Amino acid sequence: MARDDSEKRAKPKRDRDRDAEPGEGLGGVVDEITSSWLFGDALSRLVDAGERVMHAQQSAFSAIGLPSGSQFESLTLRVRTLFHRIEELEDDIDRIERRMTNLENRVVEAIGDRGGASAKGGASSKSTASKSRGK
Repeated sequence: MARDDSEKRAKPKRDRDRDAEPGEGLGGVVDEITSSWLFGDALSRLVDAGERVMHAQQSAFSAIGLPSGSQFESLTLRVRTLFHRIEELEDDIDRIERRMTNLENRVVEAIGDRGGASAKGGASSKSTASKSRGK
């Protein structure tokens, strides 16, 4: 028997707790506390008090014109969405501007080609007319 007592003392505490019966040790104490009606009642009151504090905080923020945490998150999400949409609109405007520039260049080239052809045609008809007069 003396040997059994000396072995128990020689084992570290965590090993003794692990070897203990299921109702003993820290796990047993936690089980007993959580199953207690007193603990459940205290936890329920604590949660209720937390909800009342949160409601009071929202009321106070509302009274001074500040958004609550959930309202702030909602506003942040809305601002991010608007920012993303603005970026899309800027990209669309850039794309339209490039297309307009391209069309404008085509129109200028087309007018330049027609103007050059009529100017050449007009010059050649004038030179033909002056040649025929000279003969």
